Amino acid sequence: MYKRLHFGALDTELYPITSMTLPSHVTAIPAIDLGSRRETILLGYYCCIIIGGQVGLPLVLVTSLLGSQPRRHPTFLNILLAWFLYAVSSLLLFYSGNGISENQRPTFSLCLGQAALVYGGTVLVATTNMALVFQLWMEFKGNRFAKNSPLMLSFVRSNSCILPTYILIAVQLLGLPWLSFLGFLVFTLDLGIHDPSLVSVQWVFYCTISSGKLINSVSGVTIICLAVIFFFQVSIVRMLYQSSRQMRAVNQSSYNLLVRVTAFTGYSLVTFVVSIVLTFRPTEVFPYMFTGTLPLAAFLVFGTQPENLRVWCKYCLRRRRRATGVQLEPITFKPGRFSATSPRSSNTTQFQSSLEKRLPPTPISGSELA
Repeated sequence: MYKRLHFGALDTELYPITSMTLPSHVTAIPAIDLGSRRETILLGYYCCIIIGGQVGLPLVLVTSLLGSQPRRHPTFLNILLAWFLYAVSSLLLFYSGNGISENQRPTFSLCLGQAALVYGGTVLVATTNMALVFQLWMEFKGNRFAKNSPLMLSFVRSNSCILPTYILIAVQLLGLPWLSFLGFLVFTLDLGIHDPSLVSVQWVFYCTISSGKLINSVSGVTIICLAVIFFFQVSIVRMLYQSSRQMRAVNQSSYNLLVRVTAFTGYSLVTFVVSIVLTFRPTEVFPYMFTGTLPLAAFLVFGTQPENLRVWCKYCLRRRRRATGVQLEPITFKPGRFSATSPRSSNTTQFQSSLEKRLPPTPISGSELA
């Protein structure tokens, strides 16, 4: 029964007013048969996400925030946070106890929430990667044409207020990925609520929504982000090739980060190709396992920087000294000489005393030689 409202010249027809009831659980026949190795495959998939996204990335994030290393740009911290959220969303089915169970019956709200976070998280990590590469491009571009970056010296005058352009750009680079994430999150939730039959767990590893409109939108945004990332990386490589060695030395930290971002972008590109294969052959197991290694790859690429390794090694050595109760003195090396700040050991003293016993006594004057 439709209800028609009249507002003067406007004649609006509304949808039928019905009480929408959502199912309590998601019941779908799994489309992937993992066979007898089901538990091993699922444990391997979840372990990669847990090690990389739940252990490694939070450790890198805490180290970057609290460590005594050089300050990280907010876009770098943003990408760590994005991958952490993506890992959490991929593990919701596992944390609910339905990840490895053969009779998967997650609640509808859980499954819809995970699907929304997974699709929104995919857009989030793509846009944060793009923002990080664009920020690196700004740094290299500014240091190439001026001693001080023009982005730091230019200003925007608006309503008698002077705001640094760099700050405005940084806010946009940090905010736009999260706005995109919220947009796809709401869009996915709207699809699942209006058509609950689209929500399923037929792909076993995580909950999904069988909507071509949603999948095409996420794939389109990901392709655009990869294209933009590739464009700016090629531009940075050209600038580095044409620049002097001194400019590369000044931006050594940004240069090292660029190398890592390039490596991870290549890995992400391969993952995207695998995801395309997954679209045409969704019952294959390997593409799911490969995409599950993305948080682990992010940790290995961004977390194994020399600054982080030095902080972790110092912490481990400090813990070891406290556990053993041994105070290890720092050792210094000098050209042609080995010395330590600690007192001479007993072995060295014994060796010198035995050596003195073997040598003849030194004559005091020339008369003793007769």
